[in-house]
Amino acid sequence: MFSIGKQQRRNWRVLVAACAFMPMFSFAAAEVSTLKQALALTLQQYPELQKFSWLIKAQQSEQTIAAQSPEYRVDVGVENLFGTGAAAGVQGAQTTLSLSSVIELGDKRALRKQLAAANLAATEAAQLTQTLEVMSTVTQQYIHTLAQQQRVTLNRESVELAQHALAIVTKRVSNGAANNAEQLQAQAAVSQAQLALSNELTMLAVMKQQLAAFWRADADAISQLSGTLTPLTGAPNFSALYRQFLISPYMATLSQSVATKDAELSLVRSQARPDIGWSVGVSRQQEQQDTSLVANVSIPLYSAARNQARTQIAIASKHTVELQRQMKLLEYKQYIYEASQYLHDNLAAIEQLQSTILPNLTQAMQLSLSAYQRGSYGYQDYIAAREALLQAKRQQLDLLEAALINQTLLEQWTGAPLSVSSQAY
Repeated sequence: MFSIGKQQRRNWRVLVAACAFMPMFSFAAAEVSTLKQALALTLQQYPELQKFSWLIKAQQSEQTIAAQSPEYRVDVGVENLFGTGAAAGVQGAQTTLSLSSVIELGDKRALRKQLAAANLAATEAAQLTQTLEVMSTVTQQYIHTLAQQQRVTLNRESVELAQHALAIVTKRVSNGAANNAEQLQAQAAVSQAQLALSNELTMLAVMKQQLAAFWRADADAISQLSGTLTPLTGAPNFSALYRQFLISPYMATLSQSVATKDAELSLVRSQARPDIGWSVGVSRQQEQQDTSLVANVSIPLYSAARNQARTQIAIASKHTVELQRQMKLLEYKQYIYEASQYLHDNLAAIEQLQSTILPNLTQAMQLSLSAYQRGSYGYQDYIAAREALLQAKRQQLDLLEAALINQTLLEQWTGAPLSVSSQAY
């Protein structure tokens, strides 16, 4: 089953980049039969993941812009043109050529770079968590589809058992050991089993289409899925899971959102120190043929007072994000606790089914069939034993599916595998 190890977490960016540049024809003509193929195609084709390459390029350009110094301007001014009297024509013109810019105070350039870096880091963290979510969703859909595939197999077994029972009942009726009502019931049981199989096949086709949609394909792209529904053999510890979550990409995303607001607040506070505008140039008076240097300096007044409102807005925004982070931590903690408890219950029930219930019901059905053939049991007794076994097998399949879904969710939120043992897929 899909999982993320420590080395994999260190190489997430490499993995995402590599999948983004995989040849587009890699799996175009091949049928998908494994989870690995499904994940590779999804990473390559899923629109929600493709957008991040453009977002990161935009953030990198923002970094370039943030690192730029204030621009320089060349100003040309001409006065006393085409006036009246002594200022007629251009003889009294005064021409000024100057260079101007701004001296930034408060370390604004470094703070802009810090904010741009924080925004880039936030986008990269969001890319990692979105990748985890998409891969987890694909894995869950793969599990659902594989479980449905096994339900089809189980329903085929149900049809075969019903047909076998019909053959036995028909023989007993022909021998006069059973009445026609039992044969009619057996025929109806075969038809019901066939209807149930048809319904499960329809559900399987729908689930294959849902799975293939992740890489923009159709159900025809999916052949027989490989793998078995094999969850962990032991339930994980909640405290260990939560500690792992605290170093996961999800936690990094939450922390980065606060770091971005910190950078925004620092930049806003720097605006309290005004920038100094300056210009230096040369002025020439045409009439006197005189040339002189000119210089100007401008300093905004009351910058600190005018910046107080913006600072308060930034502080409020930071505190809001911090509270949202704390709320998300509580939510994820609850999610992890619930999933770990459900997984624990799933594994316990699976163990009981496999060790006791299924063996007992299998033996009970065999004994009931033998007893019915001898005439010791009635037809309804055999049917009850058969249905009890099939129901237990369906219950086992549901529990295996639920256990793997909970395991996948825990691996998604912690960003790490729950076991280093061999995986189901």
